[in-house]
Amino acid sequence: ELQSAWEALLKRRTQLGSDPKLAELALGLIREMGNRSAQRELLRELAQAWTTDWRLSVGAASLLIEQAGRRGMDEPPLSEDGPAVWAATALRQTLDALGDADRKDPDVAGNIHAMLGNALRFCGPGKDGEAQEAFTRAIELDPERGEWWYDAGLLDKWRGRFDEGYAANEQAKMRLGPQRPV
Repeated sequence: ELQSAWEALLKRRTQLGSDPKLAELALGLIREMGNRSAQRELLRELAQAWTTDWRLSVGAASLLIEQAGRRGMDEPPLSEDGPAVWAATALRQTLDALGDADRKDPDVAGNIHAMLGNALRFCGPGKDGEAQEAFTRAIELDPERGEWWYDAGLLDKWRGRFDEGYAANEQAKMRLGPQRPV
């Protein structure tokens, strides 16, 4: 019974920033409940609370990015302070908190940089330079990750830089094969 679990979780809301197991449960429950806008504020709190735990930070940020992605690509960001901005802020802080080994690990830092690039893409054209820098950093950590090339190409496509987007998609296609999105 997801709704009962949600109500029980909300009674422990003050513990979500200090109990990693409870925070992990909250993220899973939000995912199971469809990641609705009604859960947005709690996701914001989780993203802010767990910037020193990259796993929880990435979990919260990915759900915020999913929510930000529900608007059309031609629609302007609804707010200067919405899910994409919250995700980007948390991911930057998470990158700052990483230890030396994790900063060099493509599975950790690379994923966080790529996710940051996507969050910034949803923040609008004013964040393009930062988004491109985040994708570049991810790709530098592991140039064979086709999905990062694809996401970088998506940023270019959204902004009308079709030659650059095509080139990035070619790199993605070389790594991922001829998938429909690529």
